[in-house]
Amino acid sequence: MFGKARLLIVHIINNPLFKKGISIKSIIIILLLTSQSCKSPTAIETTSNNYTWQKFTFGGAASSSLEDVAIIGANNIWAVGKIFVYDSTGQVDPNIYNAVHWDGNEWNSIKIPYHYQGQINYQPFKAVFALNSKDIWFGGNGIIHWDGNSFSEVLPFNNVWGSYWVEKIWASSDNKIYIVGDGGSIAWYNGTWEKIESGTNQDILDIWGYQGIFNLKDVVLYAAGKQIFQLSGNTSLVSNFNPNRIMRSVWFNFRDIVYGAGDGIFSINNNSWKKEDISDQYAAFRIRGTDINNIWAAGGFGFTAHYNGAGWTTINEAALTSGNYESLDVKENIVALVGFEGNSAIITIGTKK
Repeated sequence: MFGKARLLIVHIINNPLFKKGISIKSIIIILLLTSQSCKSPTAIETTSNNYTWQKFTFGGAASSSLEDVAIIGANNIWAVGKIFVYDSTGQVDPNIYNAVHWDGNEWNSIKIPYHYQGQINYQPFKAVFALNSKDIWFGGNGIIHWDGNSFSEVLPFNNVWGSYWVEKIWASSDNKIYIVGDGGSIAWYNGTWEKIESGTNQDILDIWGYQGIFNLKDVVLYAAGKQIFQLSGNTSLVSNFNPNRIMRSVWFNFRDIVYGAGDGIFSINNNSWKKEDISDQYAAFRIRGTDINNIWAAGGFGFTAHYNGAGWTTINEAALTSGNYESLDVKENIVALVGFEGNSAIITIGTKK
């Protein structure tokens, strides 16, 4: 009766990412929570590769690009970057749009302001992370927070961070927020901002974590250069998840498989790296998933691939002719890919049929 719960406990206890044990109380709670629906362990179910695709472009006056995206729901998607348009005189407007929002009916371009030396200005964003519709974090040349009503700058952030650009954000709650960026910069917020020594001077291009359950701490990995690092509290450790290839992105969940993307797509299982077999693959700039049977990767020339639990499939419908996908997000039956096509920013939405 408790087969699936026992399997989950074994996964967690044996998972090389987790260094802390589970109390007997926590094990009992897991058993109770899963007892009514437990069945014998079965093979991983495959998911569908059958999606409908829509492409939306923005800007075009100069080198517009979207750098990151966060799906809250089918009617609530945020994407960030830099979008150039022409002003009324036919010149490129220096005050860029740095975000777009999907409300279920249309895309709205937005100018989110920074304040510099008392003046309002508009800078590109490179990162967006949404905990919910009223708790969204934007990163670029500073940190901006959306509370559902208004945008506000997060201060005194720069006293800890300096002048580096924020490349990526991951959070498990509004009091556990991690940011990574140029020059090996990493910091976290737990009521106040605190700098973390990353162990590298390479630009950190991605961070991903898994929220701890019961007495387990969050597990956080980040990618820089040819290495993947692990955070233990506020200490950085060089993990054994290093394929010795350029790594631009990392993703995992509570299971013991970690995926890295960059100069190829790799997975580690039982402490052994394997290059994933994907046809027509270009460089992969981002990898994300909802579970080990629903993983997406995207990158150069609009390369897009889906792992459905049985194998990888290249998605030709999402390909680009003169651009790249810089990032992606996936939630339930929706995947969003963002980047540029020529001089226009682009977002491609896939919806499962």
